Amino acid sequence: MHAEINDLKYGAGFLLYIENNGLKMLEGYSYDEKWPIKITNFSLNKI
Repeated sequence: MHAEINDLKYGAGFLLYIENNGLKMLEGYSYDEKWPIKITNFSLNKI
């Protein structure tokens, strides 16, 4: 998953780990930027 998030110039990415038909873990990361203190606007895109 890719996310456009306020104050992140290059957006963010997410990895979903699925095990036994359920969500095992969600990992979020930015591209060499600090994560915003407050997220006021975002959009998610499947890649």
